[in-house]
Amino acid sequence: MTILDIQKLTRLRRDVGDRTSFVRELIASFEVDVVAVRDAQDAPLPERADVVHRVTGSAAMLAPMGTVVRLNSLENVLREGDPSSVEFWAVTEVLEATIQALMSWIECAPPDGEPIITSL
Repeated sequence: MTILDIQKLTRLRRDVGDRTSFVRELIASFEVDVVAVRDAQDAPLPERADVVHRVTGSAAMLAPMGTVVRLNSLENVLREGDPSSVEFWAVTEVLEATIQALMSWIECAPPDGEPIITSL
C-alpha cells in the first residue's frame, strides 16, 4: 500500500492557498488521532470504532484512498462486534508510517505562499 498520495497533498495545499502552515496543523491533528487509535487498543469495541471513525475523517484529507478504505472496513468490523486485533495493529502501523511520511513530506514543502512545483 502506498503511504502517501503526493497529488492529493499538493492539491490540498493549493486549495488552502499554498499554506504549508495550515497543512502542518492538519498533520498535527491527524497525529493526535493516530495516537488515540493506538491508545484505544483495550477500549470497548464501540469506543474503538468511534476513534477509528474520527481518524478516518483526517485520513480522508491526508492519506491515500487505500488507507481510508481500510479504516472504514475496520470501523465496520468493530461496530459489528467481530474485532481482529491483528488488523487493528496492522492499521495502526500503517497510520504511524503515514504520519512519518507526512512529516518528511511537509518538511520539504516550500514556505507559505510559495507554490509547490511538481514534475508530472
